[in-house]
Amino acid sequence: MTDQEELERDTGKSMTFSKVFGSEQTFAAYYAAEAFCQEQGFSVGRMQRDAPVGIKRGDWDIQKWRNLSDKDRECMDGAIIGEDKRNGPVTVFYSEEE
Repeated sequence: MTDQEELERDTGKSMTFSKVFGSEQTFAAYYAAEAFCQEQGFSVGRMQRDAPVGIKRGDWDIQKWRNLSDKDRECMDGAIIGEDKRNGPVTVFYSEEE
């Protein structure tokens, strides 16, 4: 199962948007993805090693993925995903459904 398929399963939403961020500098790809999400009006959750980082439209305090219940995950609009957030690449996935 791909990262996108797992995210769609966890949220119950079709991820209709994706954008990949990469960089040569430590954490630069992740920080660029985080800034992009905030510019789009999303709150960004807390980072946890190789787990997804939840994103949700509006002003929210989002915990680490492992601390989100199944119901909390269903409320997410998407996530930042990457096996190595320190060195990238990372991908932003989100549903354009409101």
